[in-house]
Amino acid sequence: LPSLESEGVGARSRQMCRVLLGTALQEAMRQGLVVRNEARLASPVKVPAPDPKWLSPDQARRLLDAARGERFGVGIALGLYLGLRRAEILGLSVGDIDLERRTMYVHRALTKHSAPDGGKHQLSLGETKTRRSRRRLSIPDPLVEWLRPCVGADPGAPLIVNSAGERPDPDVFSHAVRRIGRQAGLSGVHAHLLRHTTATLLADQGVGIDVISDLLGHGDPALTARLYSHVLDRARRDGLDALATVLHRPVDPGLLPESSDEPAVAAV
Repeated sequence: LPSLESEGVGARSRQMCRVLLGTALQEAMRQGLVVRNEARLASPVKVPAPDPKWLSPDQARRLLDAARGERFGVGIALGLYLGLRRAEILGLSVGDIDLERRTMYVHRALTKHSAPDGGKHQLSLGETKTRRSRRRLSIPDPLVEWLRPCVGADPGAPLIVNSAGERPDPDVFSHAVRRIGRQAGLSGVHAHLLRHTTATLLADQGVGIDVISDLLGHGDPALTARLYSHVLDRARRDGLDALATVLHRPVDPGLLPESSDEPAVAAV
């Protein structure tokens, strides 16, 4: 692994090499060909988390405009307004939406996995992975208008459907998001980018990390802080700049004490 690093091989590729070699040596141990798994003894490769990208408010509005009238446009709206994961968006049913109370219950996810016999990929609808990811969210008024045409009489019906009236393949949905992004004149738009945008814009509005973590369904606010450290860095910088502005103001002569007996610490 050190030799691969010296040759310029990326951390993720080196991590994959370690995993594959470890799997092969584990099988060799099972067959009695080697006595130990050297790959498992090697130090793990640390893969730095990629910096999340996000849309500006203007870009997000352009994407929403392009999504209007599109079959999967409401999915884009859900991703931007509520920060839902792709699997959560596609896992929603009509019964999860209460337009009268302006609430939504996120508790199921649609995933795609290989068939046991190696055949065609299968879709699976199940509960979200963690307790914190199962959450009830408020629906903002603009999103109500996106959802209203999708909410029918059957509570068990999928909220978002393909042309056959079924839950769409997640890859088909992702392809539609990229296509609609291009129509909006935006490159590199993908389904998870919507979630990153939600978190970033919330933080820019002064919403705390704990609240953002709860809205996104993260298991630990520390994870949210790590993923969106760019927002925290900006908030810290803005806070220190604001403090510096206060401290740098010239002293108003009219506020100077008449004597030196004024306490140095104001009462709280």
